[in-house]
Order: sequence, then C-alpha cells, then structure tokens
Amino acid sequence: MKNRKILALLACGGICLALAACQTEVGEPMPSSAAALSSVVESAPEPTEGPASSAGVEASPAPTPALTPGTDFSWLFANANPIQDKFQEDVDMAASPSALLRVYGEAVERWKRLIAIAYEDCLAVLSEEEAEQLKAEQAQWEAGLEEEMEEFSASSVDADGLGMARMLYDRYYHRAYDLCKQKWDADGVMPSFEAAMEEPEAAG
Repeated sequence: MKNRKILALLACGGICLALAACQTEVGEPMPSSAAALSSVVESAPEPTEGPASSAGVEASPAPTPALTPGTDFSWLFANANPIQDKFQEDVDMAASPSALLRVYGEAVERWKRLIAIAYEDCLAVLSEEEAEQLKAEQAQWEAGLEEEMEEFSASSVDADGLGMARMLYDRYYHRAYDLCKQKWDADGVMPSFEAAMEEPEAAG
C-alpha cells in the first residue's frame, strides 16, 4: 500500500513537471539568450489572450494535451517565427550597446510591418461589427503607445536609448501577438511573417 502511494506521488510529480515545461515554452516565447534581454519581456503576453491561456494550461487543473506542432497558434508564434529567430540571432552577435540598439530598431520595424499586415488581414476576415471594434482598438493602442513614449522620455534616464528600445520592442511584440491571434481565431491562417521580414524598397 505504501509503495502504491509513493508511485502515485511520483506520477503526479511527473505530470506537474511536464505541464510546467509546456507552460514555459508556450507562455514565454520571448528570447532569453543574452543578459540584455532580461528586461524585454518579464511575463508572457497577457493582454487579451496570452499564450498560456490560449493553450488552456491555466484554464483547468486537469492535465491538458501537449501542443501539436504546426497546428496550434501558440506553438506557431513561438516556434515558427522568423522575426523572433532573427532578433535572437542578432542579439547574440551584438558586441556593443550601439549594435544592440540597432538590433532592437530593426526588430521593431519588422514587428511594425507584421502588425500592419495582420491588421489588414483581420479587417478582411472579421465581421463588420468586429472590424469596427478592431479599428477602435488599434487607434487606442497607437495613442497609448505614443503617450507612453512621451512619459518614458520625460521620466527616464536613458542615455544610450536602450531603455526606450526595449520598451518599444515589448509593446510591438505584444500587439503583433494579439493581432495574429485574432486572425488565427477567425480563419486558422497566420499572417505572413515572411512579408514582414522583407525590407521595404528604397524610394527613388
């Protein structure tokens, strides 16, 4: 009887560890390969629907199935994300604050392009009422970001600009996540990360 209880406890412990590992992969898709990234994202995307909640890990105390590679939004955003992969690669190569600042700036521009793509994709597949709501949400997000940038500039000592860069990266990352999630929920198709990776052609 005592042995059975021990085995049962070990089995429960294994399940808890598996769930914790799953939640770490899904709920923390941000890079952690360099010390400079420690302040980029301190928690998983939680506005609207974060990766952990969308995967159902926290919704029920019962064990949940593992994510299916290639078919789950959270898995795709965390593992099939060329913007994130490029950012981590560039951060690993950055050898100075100025180089790191350039890496953040380039990544933010890619997130901006993905946000624009995902926003237009959403408007094309959402109902008229949902589209109007999205337009209002986007306008509110843009206004809030501008206000936050002004407050950050006025109150922070940020001689090298990295504080602002990290803040912007965090905000654009989360907004891209939310818009891609809306698109995925609407038709099961991800916006084009490849298009967002393409550098705009120089004018002239």
